[in-house]
Amino acid sequence: MTIPTRLAWSRGCTVMVLGLFLVLLSGLPAAGQEAGEVIQDCEACPVVIVVPAGTFLMGSPESETALSGEGGQGSERPQHEVTFAAPFAVGRYEVTFAEWDACVEAGGCGGYRPGDEGWGRGSRPVINVDWHDAKAYVEWLSDHTGESYRLLSESEWEYVARAGSETRWYWGDAPSDQCRHANGHDLDAAAALPPSPNPHRRTTQCSDGYVYTAPAGTYEANGFGVYDLVGNVFEWTEDCFRTPGDVPVPAAQFNVYDGAPDDGSAWTDGLCESRVWRGGSWGSTQVNLRSAARFFAESVTRRSNAGFRVARDLLGREPKSVTLLPPCVDHFLPDGSSVAQAETQFGVEQQDSFPVVHKRGDGTMVEVVRVASQPWSARAGP
Repeated sequence: MTIPTRLAWSRGCTVMVLGLFLVLLSGLPAAGQEAGEVIQDCEACPVVIVVPAGTFLMGSPESETALSGEGGQGSERPQHEVTFAAPFAVGRYEVTFAEWDACVEAGGCGGYRPGDEGWGRGSRPVINVDWHDAKAYVEWLSDHTGESYRLLSESEWEYVARAGSETRWYWGDAPSDQCRHANGHDLDAAAALPPSPNPHRRTTQCSDGYVYTAPAGTYEANGFGVYDLVGNVFEWTEDCFRTPGDVPVPAAQFNVYDGAPDDGSAWTDGLCESRVWRGGSWGSTQVNLRSAARFFAESVTRRSNAGFRVARDLLGREPKSVTLLPPCVDHFLPDGSSVAQAETQFGVEQQDSFPVVHKRGDGTMVEVVRVASQPWSARAGP
């Protein structure tokens, strides 16, 4: 397992170093980068799981959306490859009311307590939050943990949802399997909700057990071990909604992916008063639960069918300040810096000692190397 570290080079404290050995202290939550590794940075924090680097084909072919009877979805084309050069972590579940309420109780999230429509809080996905609310939560979570939390880019979302699949839904091409994997428009919803005038609104012939939101993790995970990627609630992403030229909004018949980023980053120019939703919701039919399906909403929209999911970068954020004991002159280098680079940049001689420190989820720094016979310690500064 690769452990992200930062090298703290110290001059003036000379200890012979025969080699650098990482000694994981008992109970130290090391954030790794192996696909499938589960990380939780604090008791009230969302659980995230590491997804691997890779390349996938984003969007849908005309043959897929033609099956919906709606004339196709040009906004899902042209299909294009997107490559993720490094692994990243994603919330295993949509952010829940319990996690949101913890933010509010800690003085974050603007003190806003969204209503739950009488459906319950706790492990159900938080609803009635707009894009700005979601951004406030990930900012608070980053400050609270010292890690880099954010919203997913749209391409990250689809990459995670597909989990290597190329079928209409991440579980395959059989709509009858929907209720094992997702909370969408089913027989339960059809019996409880008023009929829709939309002729394309097809009820899936199965029952998922819920008319509205279901508790996080109720259904089967996808191939990456992530739950509720489709159905339950729409999920805000970082991306702005884009339109080509003077095409009015909304517009379904255009190739909105022309010029889209191919590196997994968010598309943050365009119609940024609106942001992209992904995943469909408890009221969505089969066509809107497809992995490629896209939606948009004004960034100030708060609705009972919309929430969000977090992403977490694996390298974390630089601490605001670090104090090392015993006192020395310390230089923190980026991950991967070599001994030769350090010696050149800072004039560090080989006989000078250097510890390696690891940052806990709560932002404190903990020594994981004992240099010679002298234990070192480190703590996060104010």
